[in-house]
Order: sequence, then C-alpha cells, then structure tokens
Amino acid sequence: MSKETNLTVTAVRNRLEEFSVKPDGRLALGSSDNRQKDVLMAGSCFLLVFIVNLIWFSIDHRFPTMDEAGHIMSSFTGRELLLHFRPWQHQWWHHVLTISPFYPPVIYMINGAFLLVLGQSRLVEHIYMAFFSGLLIVSTYVLTRSLKGSPLAAVTAGLFLSSYPLISWLGHTYFLDMPAAAMAALSLVVLLWWRRSSKPTMARTLLTGVAIGIACLSKQLVAFYVIPAGLYFLACDLVGAIQSSLGKLAQSESINWLKHTLLLGVVTMNVGLPFIIANYQFNVDHVHTNTQAFASQHENLAYLGRLATYCHLVPLVMSPILLITTSLMSLFSLKAKEYRNLLPVIISAAAGVCLLSFIPSEGQDSRYLAPFLIAAAILSGVSIQKLFSSTSRLMKMAGVMIICLVASKNLFYNFAPYPVPIPQPTWFAQWNEHEGNPVRYQDWGHSLVIDTINKLDRGKLVYLNILPNHEELHINAFQLLLREQGIVSILPTGSRPWTIVGDRVDFDPATAWRFHYYLLKTGYSGFRFYDRASALEYAKLTRYIRSEGPYNLVASKALPDGSELLLYRRNF
Repeated sequence: MSKETNLTVTAVRNRLEEFSVKPDGRLALGSSDNRQKDVLMAGSCFLLVFIVNLIWFSIDHRFPTMDEAGHIMSSFTGRELLLHFRPWQHQWWHHVLTISPFYPPVIYMINGAFLLVLGQSRLVEHIYMAFFSGLLIVSTYVLTRSLKGSPLAAVTAGLFLSSYPLISWLGHTYFLDMPAAAMAALSLVVLLWWRRSSKPTMARTLLTGVAIGIACLSKQLVAFYVIPAGLYFLACDLVGAIQSSLGKLAQSESINWLKHTLLLGVVTMNVGLPFIIANYQFNVDHVHTNTQAFASQHENLAYLGRLATYCHLVPLVMSPILLITTSLMSLFSLKAKEYRNLLPVIISAAAGVCLLSFIPSEGQDSRYLAPFLIAAAILSGVSIQKLFSSTSRLMKMAGVMIICLVASKNLFYNFAPYPVPIPQPTWFAQWNEHEGNPVRYQDWGHSLVIDTINKLDRGKLVYLNILPNHEELHINAFQLLLREQGIVSILPTGSRPWTIVGDRVDFDPATAWRFHYYLLKTGYSGFRFYDRASALEYAKLTRYIRSEGPYNLVASKALPDGSELLLYRRNF
C-alpha cells in the first residue's frame, strides 16, 4: 500500500474519531441514569401539552379550513375501514392505501382509531390533535436524552419547541404537519435506539425499518428529514468498513453494521412501496399535469431560489427573538464536542430542508419546516444545560431569565389576547411579535348558508355550487359541516377545478342554471385562475348569476376580511 493511501486512511480515521463513532460504527450515545425519573418527566411534559391544547380547543370555536376539513373527512374514512376490519382481504388494503391518492394513510388510520373508540365528534378531533402535540414534545424529550442531553435540556427543548410560532399554530389546526413532525421526531428516536445496541441483530433492524417506514407513511415530509440521518450513519459505517479492510478495526463487526444499515433502508422503502404502487397512476398524472402547468405559467423552478425561500422562512416560523437567543447561546456556550453529539439531528434538519427544495412547487409552505425546528429546540435545550452547569452565577441567572421569557412568550402567544382576553404590556406585545394567536375564531357564514337553505327548501334535495375556492369558504368545509349535522339534502359542489398554478373555469349557460344555489364572495375569492380565459369565464358566470340568470339574492353577510358573502337561489 502506498504512503499516500496510508495518509488518506489515517486522516479519515482521525475525522471518524472526532465525530464520536465507536469502532463498531455506532454513535456514542448516552443512557439515562434514572429511567423512572425520565418516564415521570416525559409523561408530565406530555400531559401538560395535551391538557393545554385541549383547553385552547375548548375555548376556541373555529371551523376547519379547506385542507383541514379534507383531512378530517379522510379520518372518517379511516374509522369506517377500522369498523369493517378485513386485513385478510386485498380490497380492504387497497381502500386503506387509497384513502387519499396524495397523502399516505397512517395518520388517517390513527385518527380513525380515536374516532372509533371515543366516538365521532369535534371533541375527539381535538383529542387526537392534542395527542400528536404531546407526542412531539415527548419524542423531543427522549431524543434530547439520547443525544446526551440532561433532563433539564430535554424539558427546555420541549419548552422552546412548543413556543415556536409554527408549532403553536399547527397545534391548533387539523393539518397533517403536526402529526408528521411528531412522527419525524419519533423516527429519529427509533433510529438512535437501533444504533445504541452493542451489535445489530436481524430482529432489531427489521423492527426499526418497519417502524420508520410506517412513520414515513404519515406524510411524505417525514422521509425528507429521516433519510439524511440514515445516510449519516451509512457514511459512518462505510468509513468503519474501510478501516476494517485495512486491518484497523474488527472486520466482522464493521461489515455487519454496514449490511444492517443497508438492510434498514431496504426494509423502510419496502414498507412504503405498496402506497406508491397503489397510487402510481395518480402520481404520474399529477406530476405530468403540474409540469405542464408550470411550463405554461413560466414558473421559476430554480433549486437555489426555493432553498433561499425556506431559509427566509426560518426566522418567521421560529420567531426572530428565539432564533437570535438560540444562536447566541449555542455560539458562546457549546463546544465542538456538544455539536458532534447533536450531529444526527443537525444533519437531519439542514439536509432535510435541502431535500425539500428539490420539490418543484408554486410556493414553499412554511409548514414543511416543522421537523426542522426539532433540531433548533434541542440545540436550545443543550445550550441552557451548559448555562446552568457553569460555575458563573451570572450564566445561571441568564439561563433562568431565558426560560422565564420563553415560558411567558408561550403563554401569551397561545392565550392572549385570544382566545382569553388577557392584556399584554406594550413592550411584551412587541417582543412577542404578533397581534394574537395565529388561529382565531371568525364567522365566515357557514351556518348562515346552511340555515337559509334549510329554511327555504325544508329538506328538499338541492345542489349548492360554491364558487369561492377560498381557504375558509370551500367545498370541503361545507361537506364536513353537513356531515356533522347529519344533513343529506344539501349537496355541495363547485365550478372551479383546481390545478397547482390556478383554477380552471368554463362557463356554459345551458348547464349553469341546473344548480339550485350559488355561493359567491366579493373581493378575494381564493386561488388565482389558470389563465386569462378562465378569469373571463368566471366573470361571465358571476354576471349570469347576479343579473342574467334566474337567480335571486336570498342571504348576505359581511366577512372578516371586509368582503361580502352572497347566497343566490334559483327562482323556479
């Protein structure tokens, strides 16, 4: 072997040791000194977050928006599939995998289990969303402890995470992103648990692969944050295998870890494969349609532009004050050793955002950054731990002040001035950087529309054409409300087919009159139109309803955004 090769191998081995990888290729993880204390602390964190979220839901009375309502109805489907549990039938599995052709079924089935056991009601919907909020905090606690963080660091990480604006907002919604963030954190916990074994076993590897695969089926987003952590361990194993081939390490153990890491990836992919196969044609058509739409609209799909957008969103979802606090604490209190211990979650967060930026989309949604905040919270918790372990009284006082301020921010952000009218000092409101909780109850006229139709048609079968493709006023929201109230005589529909870059509209006077009711909204009525032709067709349709067709205005309402809701009824 040449001298240059020996120098290269030595350099690789030295770098490997710096990143705290043991000779068998596994990460040097710490273990809990008192498991009972950890269970008590983690359980207390879960109960606290669970109860606080239920309190918020009990005070608020907002109605689910467009996507939220769609997810709730898919959970209803999950409940029906569990009620008619037929795992030995191919058709049953096909129904499970195609609850939604776009979103994987795991969260819908979990929510469906809650609905099946506790009953179908809005309270149960609150319970399972509060459950996922608690699961996220508990997973972050365990993850912090697995990365050599103290109980104080683990609790503080949960406090920081629950105080981020994005996490607070998602905890009060019915989107899939809160469950996805919880599953991403849980996947990292399972992955680290697998790496803690003295040597890999087939049973442990298969179990870990299946668990991570199921977690990835909660939402595709999870895979983007779990894959980088898996690749990090694969790189460690490859370096270990190189060392073993050169006689530096025990060959059997190093090669064994490499084989099991590759097997883990294969198992994980195979768990998700049935969902991909079942919805293959839909996804092919979806990609083809979106590609054509982007090309027609000349959308900028540059990778660096999407990555820059996500980077720009980080201060907003984390809040500038908490971003600055974490940056300063980690910069002045953490050493290289602490950063090396946190490498799995740091790589998961940073590389996850980079992978997300490969997805061509019309806009980058801040919700996709929720798993990124897990690493930021753990970094904050470990930094607080270092402050308290310092011999300087000033550093400890700084740690106490930061915890108190973050706890106050959490309280005021979630409960003041909405839904509880607690007055805030002016200086605190400015520091808190918001006008109130980001999700608040507002009356968008759903009940007015349904009550008016019931009053005028008294149970007759009617079609309601909902023209606004608006986040608050959407077909999904009306379908959910009608289902909850047990009303089957009103059939909501729409004349604005959605595409990723705009709504298509085609006006035909010969068929427009067939709808018994039309719901219109002045001002902003939803997503933009696909092209100028669709905008002109929509103008023709609304003009027909308002003045040219056989329709009369039967109800109207001023909306929170300053626009007006208009309900028209056919007069024959």
